Amino acid sequence: MKSLTTWVLVLALSSSVHAADADPVAIGRQLADNTKSEQERMALIEKHPSLAAEILTAMGAETQVNTPQEYERIPWIWRVAVAAGKRNDGPEIVEIFKATLPREGEPLRDWQAVVIGGGIVNGIGLTGVAPRARLEELLQSDNDDMLARCHWCLQESIAMADNVKIKEGTRYDALRIIAMQPWENCGAQLKNYLKPGTSEELQAGAISGALDVPEAAAFDAVLTHVMTYPPANRDLALDGALRTRLGQKAVLLALLKGQVTTEALGPKRLKVLENAVSAAALQ
Repeated sequence: MKSLTTWVLVLALSSSVHAADADPVAIGRQLADNTKSEQERMALIEKHPSLAAEILTAMGAETQVNTPQEYERIPWIWRVAVAAGKRNDGPEIVEIFKATLPREGEPLRDWQAVVIGGGIVNGIGLTGVAPRARLEELLQSDNDDMLARCHWCLQESIAMADNVKIKEGTRYDALRIIAMQPWENCGAQLKNYLKPGTSEELQAGAISGALDVPEAAAFDAVLTHVMTYPPANRDLALDGALRTRLGQKAVLLALLKGQVTTEALGPKRLKVLENAVSAAALQ
């Protein structure tokens, strides 16, 4: 039978382990530790959803920007952020923005663009929610400092998206960020990456970004060259457009104009389009 002293020691050690286990700095370091398996690190993210903002703050503070180390850490920074985006928890997203948005006058770091564009914007979109509307809802009542930082981030993203010195994966994230504006502000830049012959990854960023803009002109721009896209990007464009009524109308118009074929749509998408037309006729 264990003595009282032994039990006290066991409880103390147990408390210490649990405290370390919930330490955002320690978690961030474990996520960046390449000696740990992907399964172990994913389990850490899933175990501590409420600590996402603190983990990202800790990882960002220890990230050596503009070095290879930054891109060694980015995949795990992204996993924390996209998981938060998919949860679409308002207060959590606001805290992440507060922790990771650059301040006015500061450069938008690559890891920050990954958090905001590839993580939060992308993650919200993956749930079927319009990212721009959701972020406007969350930030409209916040303080002026946050809104100013968002505006600054948008301006920095405009330059980042076109910067050939930056990795294309991060430029993809910047294209997702600039699409949080009206089409009249971001359309010309996004359309540059929708053209035939564009890098597949950048084109995917422009497609996804344009589909986040709830305007007919944005959907029209995506569908104008849809038949020239690589198969994966064509699927991305057609499936994305068909998720909304505005997009369904745009796909129907593109079909009538010969910009997309029934063969490219395939039976499942044609069925979605047929149901949309039937529903509209009944209204």
